[in-house]
Parts: sequence; structure tokens; C-alpha cells
Amino acid sequence: MGDWSALGKLLDKVQAYSTAGGKVWLSILFIFRILVLGTAVESAWGDEQSAFKCNTLQPGCENVCYDKSFPISHVRFWVLQIIFVSMPTLLYLSHVVFLMHKEEKLNKKEEKLREIQTSVQNYQWLRVGFRGKFEHGTASLRHVCKHKEVVPVTRLSHVRILQVTDHL
Repeated sequence: MGDWSALGKLLDKVQAYSTAGGKVWLSILFIFRILVLGTAVESAWGDEQSAFKCNTLQPGCENVCYDKSFPISHVRFWVLQIIFVSMPTLLYLSHVVFLMHKEEKLNKKEEKLREIQTSVQNYQWLRVGFRGKFEHGTASLRHVCKHKEVVPVTRLSHVRILQVTDHL
């Protein structure tokens, strides 16, 4: 058959915003009316014209007499009634589908924004780290230029670049 997960999600959303009366209304409308229409109506009024007899032998008389006696078939009347009665519900369901699509779109935008914010934070941490090392390096160079003697040192820490010895 088909995938019923979309219908399940839709009904979950509708149930969240429906009152008790609305839930009963949906149940009565969709279960009883459509069930009756699908099973009992077709067997009761399936072939309405087969037993209809016309009193003349003129061709097409049966159709004309039947249409004059019954302008609309019972099955079509029931279908039309279900369509008109369920129109507010169908409009509400279409609004819920619209809101679900809008919410999904908003969630995607929020996820993209979180990714951008994370990359900006990583960039700021990197910039602050390089700035600290750069400032420490320039301070060391100023100190070196002041005392004129530099001894390169293996990396003792991630911050220290040069060690200046003072022979005063």
C-alpha cells in the first residue's frame, strides 16, 4: 500500500490543536460516514436504473424518466454532502500542512545559523590565540632589541617563542 507516516504526522499535529469535540467530529466524519459510503451505499443504490421500468417503448425513455424522477443519485448526494461537511476540516488540515512545512523550513534555517555561529566562534578563538602569541612575540622582540642578545630556545610552552638572556 502507501506510506502512512505522512498521514500519521498530520493527524498528530491536528490532535495537538483539537478539542475533544473536534476529535469526536473527525472520528464520526471519517470513520462512520466514509465507511458507510464505501460499503453499504454501493450495495443499496449501486445499480439504481436496472429495476426502473418505463411505460413507453420509446428509445431513451428510461433515462429521461429516471432523471425526471430522481434528479440526483443517492450515492452522488452522499458524496457531495461529505465534501461540503468536511470542507472546514480539509481547510484546517491544509493549514496544518502549511505550518508543518514552515516549521521544517525554519528548523533548517536554525541549523544553518548554528553551523555559522560555531564556525565564527572557532574563528574568534583562533584569532584570540594568534593575537596573544603575536603580542607575546612582539613584546619579546622589544625586549630583545632593548638588550641586544637573543638565545633561541626549544619550544618550552605554546606561548614562549624566544628566551632573552640578560648579562648585566
